Amino acid sequence: MVSSAVRGVAASLLGLWLFHDVITSGRATSIATILLGSLYYTWVKNQESQKPASSAGSYQRVKMEDVESGKEDKPK
Repeated sequence: MVSSAVRGVAASLLGLWLFHDVITSGRATSIATILLGSLYYTWVKNQESQKPASSAGSYQRVKMEDVESGKEDKPK
């Protein structure tokens, strides 16, 4: 969804350059909003991907001998 909006902005700017289209203030505001929103979205996703995975709620390893013998280990 974000990339299609940026593609539309690129088409508008290409039309401005090639065909000397007129960009009104409303259109310029829309272009700025799309670009700023796309930058913000990309930044947020980048920040989310750099967070270390928390170990809370993760599983603990069990020794193979305990599995084969049927031992149960109660959580502490």
